[in-house]
Amino acid sequence: MFPLAASLYLWSNIFRPLQFAHRPGTLPVAHYVIIVLSFSYILNIVRRKFSPRWNIFIFFNIILILWIYIASKNSIYMSVSMSHLTTLLKYIVPILFISSGLRSIQDLKIVLAALVFSVGIWGAQAGVYCLIHGVTINIGIPGGLLEERNYLSAVMLSITPLMIYFLFNYNWKFKRWGRLLIGFMTVTNVAGVFLSNSRGATIGVVGVVVSYIFLLSKKKVRDFIVLFFLIGIILFFLPKEYYERVKTIRFSRTQTEHSAQERIELAHAAVYVTMENPVFGIGPGCWLLREKKYSFIPHYQHSIWLVLSSEYGIPGLLIYSFIIFFTFKRIYNVRNVSLKINDEDSYYLSSCLILALIGVLICYSFLNHPFGEYLWTLVACINTYHVLFYEKLYSLHTDDSEEI
Repeated sequence: MFPLAASLYLWSNIFRPLQFAHRPGTLPVAHYVIIVLSFSYILNIVRRKFSPRWNIFIFFNIILILWIYIASKNSIYMSVSMSHLTTLLKYIVPILFISSGLRSIQDLKIVLAALVFSVGIWGAQAGVYCLIHGVTINIGIPGGLLEERNYLSAVMLSITPLMIYFLFNYNWKFKRWGRLLIGFMTVTNVAGVFLSNSRGATIGVVGVVVSYIFLLSKKKVRDFIVLFFLIGIILFFLPKEYYERVKTIRFSRTQTEHSAQERIELAHAAVYVTMENPVFGIGPGCWLLREKKYSFIPHYQHSIWLVLSSEYGIPGLLIYSFIIFFTFKRIYNVRNVSLKINDEDSYYLSSCLILALIGVLICYSFLNHPFGEYLWTLVACINTYHVLFYEKLYSLHTDDSEEI
């Protein structure tokens, strides 16, 4: 029951088809899914189905929340910062409850499947729309963070490796129609990523492919050749509008395209703010109240790392970066151990989670929501999977010892 309640919560929280209770006259989805999740969590504890699991990921999140609280208290815009902290807690705390309540890898896979199908459905409609209308920015999910096409394309890229996992490697053995549906969602998601006109997503694709070849592939030459021809075929069919957009990508201080110039100016402004407020930053969620002093562009910085350093201070940036590094190290460790013990399912799932994390982090490096709901859900799922994997490994080892 709890994995289903967790899936319902994540679906409504991340994608918000009714934007929770913010639209007059609509069903207050947020209230009900929180009640369902809380009731299921408490019921399972009372019935002794599980006891809440304390893990180090939750501990690091508590440290991060405490630092955000300290930074908010020290901000000259304290009321705004505290309001921002309250918003973060509304979805970070339930995600931590979910992380502590999943009791088996099977439970986690149910949550991941809900994540895959939720993103896949929206990604499919975006991809089909792009295939019909060509390169366009008019894609997004009404309400919520993914209404902006750059975030949607980032999530579509990130979820694609997990779609491939469920398509080929998972032992639920989907029937033919189920595999066709997942395959259709995979193809249309990839189409949407390329045709969404998002430069960050394009860089993310390159990062994911390179990471797979050099970090994960067991047969690097074969996989390089296959991916080379596959990407070549995709690039052959892409319209000229895509290439015109890609040509504006320049890794230098001199930019000719207007939005790229804005990004550089905002980056400089963020550096100045960080230098003036290195410890506590200007306060979470307060950039737009202060940016006129440093920039004439009324917009957030286009990088989560710059947002963190300027609003949360350098300690906030370091704590956040440590959690991300710690998460990557844990899932990469699962991948290596599963390869040694010849656990194919764990190897494929951990590899797909690594690619999903790399993809979304590269894209978010050009966006401005460091605590995006999808990203933090993925990070929580990865850390939960690490705990559950070693619990299963320890259980198998104990059973073998008893038989001996």
